Amino acid sequence: MPPLVREQTAISDQAAAAEHNELRISEQRDARRQKREWLLDAGQQAYPVCVARDRTLAEIRAAHGELPAGSASGEMVATAGRVMSQRDIGGILFATLRAGDGAELQVMLTSARSGGDLMAGWRQVIDIGDIVAVHGEVVTTSRGELTVVADKWEMAAKALRPLPTPRSPLSDEFRVRRRYVDLIVRPEAGAMVRTRSAVLRSLRESFYGPCSARGSTAPTGS
Repeated sequence: MPPLVREQTAISDQAAAAEHNELRISEQRDARRQKREWLLDAGQQAYPVCVARDRTLAEIRAAHGELPAGSASGEMVATAGRVMSQRDIGGILFATLRAGDGAELQVMLTSARSGGDLMAGWRQVIDIGDIVAVHGEVVTTSRGELTVVADKWEMAAKALRPLPTPRSPLSDEFRVRRRYVDLIVRPEAGAMVRTRSAVLRSLRESFYGPCSARGSTAPTGS
C-alpha cells in the first residue's frame, strides 16, 4: 500500500474510532443523567451541600492498618470518597473509594448486613466517578483488605461524564487539556502536585519565616 494511501487510511480509522467513542460517551452521559433524575424523584440530592463524615480514608487506614485479617474493629465510621472501581458478585458489592490525597479504602455492601434495599439503590444509581459518603463498621476481609461494611450510603456528587478506563492511557495532550481528569485517574499526578505544593510552602517559610534573613536583625558594632 502506498504511503499516502496508508496515511489516509490511518486518519480515517482514527476519525471513526473518535466518533464511536464520542457516541459511547454520549450514551453513558444520558444514562447517568437518568440516574440523577431517579435520585431526585426519590427525594434525595445529587449534590448535597454537605454529607456526614467523621473520618477521612487516610485516618481510617492509620487507625486500623494493623487489624488482623478476618477481624471486626467494632468501630463505626462515616467517610467519603470517589468510586474508582466496583464489582458485583451477587450477594456482595465491593467498591474502591479514593480521596483527594490519594488514600484508598474498600467499601463492602452485603445482603446480610447492608440489606437488599441499600444494595439495590447502589446498583441503580452509583457509577464509577461518583463521590459517595458511607457509614459502617471497619473490618478486614479474609484476605486482610481493610474495608468499611456499609449500613448506610449517600450520594455526595453524581458524576455525569464517565472517567477514562485504565485500558485507555491518557495522551499528553489530553492530560494537559483536561488536567482535572488526569488528577482524578492517575494517583501519581496528584502526588506530584502535593509534593510541589509542600516544597513551595517550605521555601516560603524559609524565605519569610522568623528565622529568615528578612525576619532577623543583623548585629551592629558598638
